[in-house]
Amino acid sequence: MKIVKSILATALLAMGLNANAQATYTEGQTEYTFKPHMFLQLQAGGAYTLGEAKFTDLLSPTAQIALGYQFSPVWALRLAAAGWESKGGWGENSAKQYGFADNTYKWKYVAPSLDVKFNIINAIAGWNPKRVFGLNLIAGVGANIAFDHDGIASFYQKNPLLLSHYPAVEGTSIRPVGKFGMDLDFNVSKRVSINVEGNANLISDQYNSKHTDNADWYFNALAGVKVALGKTYEEKNIAPVYQTVVDTVWYDETAYKEIEEDGNMSWTVFYEIRESDFTDPNAQLTAIGKFLAEHKGCKVTVKSYADRGTGNPKINMGYSQQRSEKAVAALKQAGVSESVMTAEYFGDTVQPFEENDKNRCTIITATGLKPGKKPYTVKKFRTSERQVRVN
Repeated sequence: MKIVKSILATALLAMGLNANAQATYTEGQTEYTFKPHMFLQLQAGGAYTLGEAKFTDLLSPTAQIALGYQFSPVWALRLAAAGWESKGGWGENSAKQYGFADNTYKWKYVAPSLDVKFNIINAIAGWNPKRVFGLNLIAGVGANIAFDHDGIASFYQKNPLLLSHYPAVEGTSIRPVGKFGMDLDFNVSKRVSINVEGNANLISDQYNSKHTDNADWYFNALAGVKVALGKTYEEKNIAPVYQTVVDTVWYDETAYKEIEEDGNMSWTVFYEIRESDFTDPNAQLTAIGKFLAEHKGCKVTVKSYADRGTGNPKINMGYSQQRSEKAVAALKQAGVSESVMTAEYFGDTVQPFEENDKNRCTIITATGLKPGKKPYTVKKFRTSERQVRVN
């Protein structure tokens, strides 16, 4: 067995076909590793030798035994020996013309060969020890050793003239043969599979004892079992390996920037005719004090008027002056600094309102800058770590 294994290994290395010698497959926490191994094939079936007679007349039994070595999930080499019977013959009309009672004849043969097997599925989809179905291409070379030609000899004894066209057949003949085909494996266990094979064999002319200046063919259809003579793979538990993955989450956050907003407040004090006393029925003096406290760079303007519908310009100018002075006094008493105030009076030269009586008034306006904050959106992110298994 060791000698056969060495011969097979040397042959395959010489052909340069031992690529992909190792393969692994992982499922869950188990790792499977392909293991090179020898195998035995036992097959039987039918053969058809190409000829003139009907297809069914040229069918014969055949069998094959093979010992091989699976170097990798893709490549294998085997020594095979096929043989049993082959058939030849004439068409029914030709047989009658020659006076033959039977139009077919048969002989024995054995055909040893050296075959290369290429697993298409593993080459394309990768090796998987749990896969049930396997498909192999087969190519090989060998020799066909034919013997026991008594059947054709009896034909020629009855009609010696045929020997002028067909060769004398006797003894044993050895011819080179080329083989190509395909087989399918249906795995039923770790080491046993049901095997179906079809192959075509090309051989030199006169294999079927007839001279046609064409190469001869015979075809085999075989079924049987394939048994691995050793472990086809090893399996081991693998410790889980984890990798740290950092996740990044982006989110919006509101921020604020310092700003100064323009602020102002204004109110109007109305007077009865010929009145100039300052009144504050709506507590505006308190409101302006709060405004001045909340703003900076404040300015207060006091503008007083008189109505044009009563009095005269001189009298009305006096009333508007008194109204401004009394308003300023009230503001100072309320705590407004005189330095931020500006007072004016216009008599009846300016009428701020369309309604006459409303023009007996004082308009007080305060302006300033109020510190504030303006919101805006800032893009931020946070990270988190998690463990991810990588095997």
